[in-house]
Amino acid sequence: MRMTLTLFKSGKTKRLEALADGTLNVTFTDGVTAFNGEKHAEIPNKGALCAQISAQLFTLLNLAGFNTCFIAPGDAKNQLVFQQLVMIPVEVVVRNVALGSVCKRTPQLPEGHTFSAPVVEFFLKDDAAGDPLLSTGVLQELNLLPSGITPALLERTALQINAILKAYFNALGIICADFKLEFGLAHLNGGAPLVIADELSPDNFRLRDRASGQVLDKDVFRKDLADLGQTYQAVYDRIMALPPEQFLADWQPALQPYTVSLQVSRRPEILHPESDAILAAAKALGFTTLDSVAAGKLFQLSLRAASPLAAEQQALQLAEQLLANPVLDNVTLNALNLDAVAAEPICP
Repeated sequence: MRMTLTLFKSGKTKRLEALADGTLNVTFTDGVTAFNGEKHAEIPNKGALCAQISAQLFTLLNLAGFNTCFIAPGDAKNQLVFQQLVMIPVEVVVRNVALGSVCKRTPQLPEGHTFSAPVVEFFLKDDAAGDPLLSTGVLQELNLLPSGITPALLERTALQINAILKAYFNALGIICADFKLEFGLAHLNGGAPLVIADELSPDNFRLRDRASGQVLDKDVFRKDLADLGQTYQAVYDRIMALPPEQFLADWQPALQPYTVSLQVSRRPEILHPESDAILAAAKALGFTTLDSVAAGKLFQLSLRAASPLAAEQQALQLAEQLLANPVLDNVTLNALNLDAVAAEPICP
């Protein structure tokens, strides 16, 4: 048994308590809310189902090489042990299929439209303000992201996670239409990797049965479509039938085309005659207000990979081995895009 010290935080559906070893004991309650808390109910065993589904999906991502907050199961079925994090107050939503608010904001998108490539959106985590949608410019202007964390990094990471989760649910006969991610950092001292936080359950996914179109997420509560407890139990049963280790061992993803943009530039502390020569020539031409030049090389790569994460790793390995001098140069990944591919069938 773990000794609980103090109540750390209590939310609408989870209670966090600090443990003696510095971790958090997270209790998933049976509460379910919708419309920013305007609709609320208590569903027996719902907390345990969300905790155990989250544990399975966090384990999947851990095994796939991602950093998550999940450490171990808790003492009760509705409890998990998490790493303490400094949370980023931004919700990152990945959409494979147009459902919910994106259709309300964009009437031209019919419910069930399958996007040709996944769409990533940012929302301010603020219930009182209605969790407003943020453009990348506003996100940066509000200074919501820690040093070293950019919107592009959040987007790339979300797409990498989507590639794994989408394939896993597909193996279960489920369409992963969309889901919400939250991220945190172990510390703010710089260099800390992004950590996937919060939960991964039907509370923050939209899931549809691939054959029948049956709703398998919190939309059954929002729209009074079915019994939420039975719905979550059905998702739990499918997930527990396919352990993450088995899925990853058997998964043979198709290679997809990606375009990767890499910038190679000389490290600022290293002398660079080419940059100095360009600066001197520019000043001789009358550009006297030019203070510095950092010459570099831009590489645009077209490659095939099993996922965005694999595409990124392949490009960075190529840069390290061929395109850049690891002693003298910095390599920056400017962009990573999935090229247009045939869309999946529209969600029923």
